Amino acid sequence: MKPTSHHRHPATLAQYQLPIALALALLFAMAPLASAAEIALHPAEVAEEEIILDELIVTATRTQSDANKIPVTVTSIDSRMLGRIMPYDEAAIFQNEPDIAMSRDLRRFGSTRVNIRGIEDNRVTQLVDGIRLPDYYFGSGPTNFTMNAPLGTSTAFLRQVEILRGPASSLYGSDAIGGVVGYITLNPSDLIVPERNSAARYSAGYNGINNSWTNTLTGAFQNQAAEFLLGYTRTEGHAADNRGKVGGTSKFRSEPNPQDFKDEGVLAKLILHPSERHRITLAVEGRERATDIELKRLSASPTLQKVTQMAGDDKSRRARASIEWEYWPENTFFNRLAVRLYHQDSQTHNFNQQTRSNTGSTCSASAGNGNTCHVEQDFRFDQKSAGGGMQFESTAGWWEKDHRLTYGIDVSRIDTEELRDATRWNLTTGTVSKSLAGDNFPLRDFAIGRTDSVGIFIQDEISGWSSGRLTVSPGLRYDWRQLKPEVDALAQQFLTANQRQAVEQTDAAVSPRIAALWQLDPHWSIYGQLARGFRAPNYEEVNSAFRNTVQSWGISPNPDLKPETSISLEAGAKLRGNHIQGQIAFYDNRYKNFIENVELDCPANPSCISGLARTNMFVNLSRVRIYGAELR
Repeated sequence: MKPTSHHRHPATLAQYQLPIALALALLFAMAPLASAAEIALHPAEVAEEEIILDELIVTATRTQSDANKIPVTVTSIDSRMLGRIMPYDEAAIFQNEPDIAMSRDLRRFGSTRVNIRGIEDNRVTQLVDGIRLPDYYFGSGPTNFTMNAPLGTSTAFLRQVEILRGPASSLYGSDAIGGVVGYITLNPSDLIVPERNSAARYSAGYNGINNSWTNTLTGAFQNQAAEFLLGYTRTEGHAADNRGKVGGTSKFRSEPNPQDFKDEGVLAKLILHPSERHRITLAVEGRERATDIELKRLSASPTLQKVTQMAGDDKSRRARASIEWEYWPENTFFNRLAVRLYHQDSQTHNFNQQTRSNTGSTCSASAGNGNTCHVEQDFRFDQKSAGGGMQFESTAGWWEKDHRLTYGIDVSRIDTEELRDATRWNLTTGTVSKSLAGDNFPLRDFAIGRTDSVGIFIQDEISGWSSGRLTVSPGLRYDWRQLKPEVDALAQQFLTANQRQAVEQTDAAVSPRIAALWQLDPHWSIYGQLARGFRAPNYEEVNSAFRNTVQSWGISPNPDLKPETSISLEAGAKLRGNHIQGQIAFYDNRYKNFIENVELDCPANPSCISGLARTNMFVNLSRVRIYGAELR
């Protein structure tokens, strides 16, 4: 018989609401502080001049620099531009960037991953206040529910978004082989106007694209010893309108799937000033998103012919806590020292419910007759990360040249766990089973993975050539990364059946970079960069293991997988006038040992799994080249 209550997420609604309720209580406790403050949509607005101001960037060099003096393609989207865009999701942030795109899964998940110059997934590093977001993961399959899309910070809390194109491994190491996107959140000083010590801001907005309402409440307070900010935002909406007119469940359906979502975010910052040369920043930031969706376009897939109804219930959450100490000493070899520690927890739980009609006794999605089944499917992807870093900034005068040095160390540990589960109820026969389509649940598609990373970097911006018009910026980073699997019974079942083993893998690489910028006149400059990129294979690519004898298909781990490397050449020109700015860039990126999931030539390939007709495996492709030009 059909179950009276379906398996749901183990975390109750109360558990999800607790941090939100706490944030609201703290925020409203600050209300008296805001009694003398301005309450407006933009309390920090000042008179704007028509001239173009310097565009200050942190992500490109890990120190604050003028974008027009950085010898690479880098742009930013500040809070005023974000206010004009009014992005209803992360993808809308990049809508005016010609070489940046964020994929949208219009069937279910919305914004998923950033693409920079044709490179995406885990080859582009995304940072929130300098801390890496979790990995993107997609396990494929016709039901499209085994996906983890990195959940960034709420757009209401963004002060600036910075995009660095091309390999950035010399500063950020592995996974920055395609570029870096840095999301920078608000500080208390962004709300408080001069000569005041507190502020409160409330904003409400409606977006007709997905019929969503957003309410954001933020408060800030400051004195000589401390600054404090607390914000809460909530958005409720529906599926984005695509102007489709055809309904139903056939492959011709063009209307969006019915969808309801709730998106909540919290940001808290406490900045302490124990003395004029010390600053301590404590931050707590998090976001939760819940989506209920009815998937209508079912008969479009030949493997889902018997599925007559499908609904999804997806939840994802990310929470981050960090502390950073900054020190500006006097009369020593460095000008600034920044030390950071952080912990981040990310959880994704996607839940499917299906009705399969006129199917076989095993509840097949594509064949059989005479039976009606209820099927529930679960997917979980959890990532916990902890780490820290130490960064020095120094200036020096050597050999009649000015040197601006940035150097330091990054360390991190990331634990990754994935799980799939399913239960089927045959409503005709009254039987219940954990076997579906040849798979016995629960199962793992790869062993639990622990990734330890250490990176040591240095960059020197050298100026003083040709009367100060030429700046040369060499950089170098050494990375060490170790992947260590934790094989439990769920992962071992496939490894044993396929006669394979999960392996521990250690990779190391040196990523050099040389760049230069020549200031032709006060408005025009030309630049060039030659950089090496590096990306170590991850837990999925090295230790995937799967076997389905009914479908005669499997996935084999690859203990011989090599790291990806790249050589990137870029050259261009930048224009900066009082009322106009622009840039033209030419780039040529050549990748070696590019990692791709391919189907092997079986049975000829010795890596094929014995007894199966088809085998997939992550392999190194010989070479990949991506080149192009941009004008902005």
